[in-house]
Amino acid sequence: MKSKRTNMMFGILIFILGMSIVEASSVVNRNDIAIQNLKFYIEGQEFWIKAVSYEPVPLGRQDMVGEANGTGLCSPLQTPFGNLTHPIPEFKSACYDSDYFDGGSHPERDPPGPTGGWFNKIWQRDLPVIQSLGVNTLRLYNANPTTLQASIEQQNITEGYVYPYGKNHIPFFDYAEAHNLKIIFPLIGDKWLLLNTDETLYKRFLMNQIDEIGNHSALCMYMLGNELGLQLPGDNEGWTDQLQNIVNNYINFARDYQLRRWGRFIPMTSAVVDYPSLYESQAAGMDVDVFTTNAGYRGLGFSGLWEGDNTFPGWLTLSCQYNKPVFIGEWGYESTNNQINYAQPNWFNQKYSALVEKIDMGCIGGSFFEFNDEPMKTAANQRTMGMVNYTQTVCSRTQDCWEPEPLVFKDNIFVSVYSGMWNGRPFNYNTSVFDLISRPQTSLTSSTWPALCPVGPPQTTSSFRPRDSSTSASTSTST
Repeated sequence: MKSKRTNMMFGILIFILGMSIVEASSVVNRNDIAIQNLKFYIEGQEFWIKAVSYEPVPLGRQDMVGEANGTGLCSPLQTPFGNLTHPIPEFKSACYDSDYFDGGSHPERDPPGPTGGWFNKIWQRDLPVIQSLGVNTLRLYNANPTTLQASIEQQNITEGYVYPYGKNHIPFFDYAEAHNLKIIFPLIGDKWLLLNTDETLYKRFLMNQIDEIGNHSALCMYMLGNELGLQLPGDNEGWTDQLQNIVNNYINFARDYQLRRWGRFIPMTSAVVDYPSLYESQAAGMDVDVFTTNAGYRGLGFSGLWEGDNTFPGWLTLSCQYNKPVFIGEWGYESTNNQINYAQPNWFNQKYSALVEKIDMGCIGGSFFEFNDEPMKTAANQRTMGMVNYTQTVCSRTQDCWEPEPLVFKDNIFVSVYSGMWNGRPFNYNTSVFDLISRPQTSLTSSTWPALCPVGPPQTTSSFRPRDSSTSASTSTST
């Protein structure tokens, strides 16, 4: 149950520009995202999310000092910020904000940065492999809202951007789309910023992000915050109730702005810690379209998560009551030095089979944690959770050297994801989930539906999901 929070600290107020707003159409576009009958649809077809958490940290990050220095692809680059009166460029490590999805060329740099975009070679190394594993979605954790587009449009405004050198995420989206990968995108959701940033500024950051990627066809969901500690006693220094209200406020703002700006619905979510006694109040109080819980560390299954126990009624009941499908934001196995991969080589397949069983109980999929190891993590049992690891090279520890570390496919776990079996059946990411559950893939026009809710008719929603701000449950309309 790991919290991945950005290091971004944006203590700067940016003037709000007039925006050209596109009003949403009242007609459902089948090419957009829809949630209906507690299922997720893309282009009108049921979509089971086979995601992987993707945080490709270059090994040069270990040479950072604070937010500066760094080696390899974590070498310094210029930010958009500086002094307007006496322009003094600001330089930080390219990895200071944990945003590894910037494909900008950064022509201002001397010596020049990587040819073809800053982190592009990392994706070119990884995404073909990820696609071959059967993954259909990437879950990202950090994306800097000081985008290239914003730094150009808002340049030289008082206390704003001085240089047009913001982060460019479009090349990453394009490359993901070329490999048939959807993206769960992290809207800015840092707890400190949520509690301490002026609301006008925070909304400007959200607008920056939505302006940049909100109309990209690779986008399938927004994630605002990861393991913020909502409703955990003492976790927010007395801000517990206020933090949830703040998160709801920004979720509603982002949902509304996305619709007005681009005329398309993108589901909103926020990932919570697996704390069963809080699920019922969170289901009622969090104004999300999909409920995301990082409940994927319950051993080799998901015991009691949908059926319930003495602490809560279970997510089948809560999904039906509040019309919110469940996404497992992280699932994997914490172990030191890859122990689980040798002790039980097909643990992935056993656990994935337990997740697939819940497809007709309101589950829309999950994100395996994670693609690559993160050896710089503090907790030893969280350093080797990936399918692959990276081999350090001389370039990794040399400033202004741009070759990414070579990939190493890890024993047992890589093959398990690609083609592994459980109980004689191919519970792996390359097998169609609909073959595994022996039922057809549904569509938005299906006349028959799998039985879901035990009491009453299944709830359905349109792809635009009109909402009543006076209640936590969504207003339902038939499609």
